[in-house]
Amino acid sequence: SIKDYIQDSGLDDKNVTGTAGAKMEFTGNFTERRSFTCSGTLNMKSGHFWKMPIFMELLGIFKIGDPASFDSGTAKFRVENEIIYIDNLALLSNNLGITGNGRVSFEGTLDLLINIKFAQNFLPQTSIGVIFEVWSAMEKSLYAFEVTGTFKKPVLSVKPFPLIDDDK
Repeated sequence: SIKDYIQDSGLDDKNVTGTAGAKMEFTGNFTERRSFTCSGTLNMKSGHFWKMPIFMELLGIFKIGDPASFDSGTAKFRVENEIIYIDNLALLSNNLGITGNGRVSFEGTLDLLINIKFAQNFLPQTSIGVIFEVWSAMEKSLYAFEVTGTFKKPVLSVKPFPLIDDDK
């Protein structure tokens, strides 16, 4: 049920807001979950859902607070054999952009690749020359994370050199 999913997601005590619209095509029997298939697109705006465990982990890695809301977002997805495949995710805020793809099982297990790009003025600045140059280079960089674990307890691993295709 939706109530069980919300409890399993770790969002049962979190406030989330935003606007979303979806276009979906689906077929199957809801009582036989394996027979259910779906594909579509989800569009979001003014989404405030940083309290989701995946985003809390990302914010913790970079030691940054709540960066307000996502101005816009879109996701192409499909559902087959009790797995949600995210074929193309893009979320944009004033501070950063997040793209990604992967899959989430109905039980909440994750297998995702998330890319993050910070706005040039978002990361902290310093007057110390070498550190300033490193931060300046990082501001223009793309950070990639493999996300495993569960929706409630995600595990993030840095993917080295995300701009180089390693055939994964």
